[in-house]
Amino acid sequence: MTVYDWFQLTGGVILALGYLPQIRQLLTTRSCKDLNINTYISLAAGIGMMEIYAYNLWVKHSAAMFFATNTISLAMVVYIILLVLSVRRESESNRKIIKDALYATKYIDGSVIITPCNVNMRTKEVIDIVPCFYDCNSTMGGEFVLINDQEYPVIQSGDREPFDDNFWYE
Repeated sequence: MTVYDWFQLTGGVILALGYLPQIRQLLTTRSCKDLNINTYISLAAGIGMMEIYAYNLWVKHSAAMFFATNTISLAMVVYIILLVLSVRRESESNRKIIKDALYATKYIDGSVIITPCNVNMRTKEVIDIVPCFYDCNSTMGGEFVLINDQEYPVIQSGDREPFDDNFWYE
């Protein structure tokens, strides 16, 4: 191997492994809203064309390292594209699961405090309740969630029975 082959091998490995931080971030955060998939599709197309060229050189008994490192780069970019599509599909399905609702607290004196919240329609958990500070001398009479003008009682998650569909959980 010549010094130029070593440069190509080292540079190719650096380029191929340069996608690992992006892959790790996608796997960790499951978020890709700031990624432009067209960038990765363009990279895959360009690397794919270079892969054909590298294969031609390899068949003629030269540039085997170029073919190997280019193959790794192509695999990494294709994997990122598949991850982005998977994360976006997962995110879209989660948006259908989380619904906007209203969280209401009733007091014995008749007062009611209503604030926005979200509910997970699959697990029936109440999340992201907007706090509202209310100073009253009354005892709380109950809590409930309003979803599409339908009232659902809320209980603490530690007090629930398994698979109880009649309550929402805080």
